[in-house]
Amino acid sequence: MTSHIKGQTWVQVSSSNTLAPHHRESKVSKHSCVGTVSAISGLFKASGIVVMVKYCGYLVRNELLLQRAVELGHPRPVAVQDQTDIILLAARNLMGHTGVLRCTKLRRVKTPKGIKFWCIAFSSNDPCERLPATAPSEEKYKALKEALQKKGPPQWYQAP
Repeated sequence: MTSHIKGQTWVQVSSSNTLAPHHRESKVSKHSCVGTVSAISGLFKASGIVVMVKYCGYLVRNELLLQRAVELGHPRPVAVQDQTDIILLAARNLMGHTGVLRCTKLRRVKTPKGIKFWCIAFSSNDPCERLPATAPSEEKYKALKEALQKKGPPQWYQAP
C-alpha cells in the first residue's frame, strides 16, 4: 500500500491500516519496506528494533553544487526552492559525469557536530534505500573522490 499526500510518500507500518510518513522521497510498497518511521528522527524500524539511519559517502557543500550549476548555464537561484532544485540538478550532473549516478543517492546528513550537508551516498544501513550496506570499493568512488578533491575514502554519516 503506497499513498501520496501533499508530495510525501506514506507507507503502511503495521497490519492495521495505520499510515506513517516514509522518510525518503522514493516510492515503496508495503512488500518492500514495511515498518519505516519518520524522517524527522532519521530512524527506521525493522523487526521491532529502531535503527539510526546512516550513509557512507562524500559530503558536498551547497556552494560547490551551486557553482557547478552556474558553470552548466543555470541562473543563480533566488528562492529557497529554486536553490534546492538547482542543487539537485548539479548533483545529478556531477554523479553522472563521474560515473556513480546508478550506484549512489543524494541525501541530507549531519556531521557529529550536528552540521547538515548533502552527501553523495554509496551505502546505507537502511534497507529501503536499496544501497549496499557496506562501504564501496575504491574503483567505485575514485572518480568522484578526484572530482570533489577528497583525500580519503567515503565516510559514514548520520541522517538528520
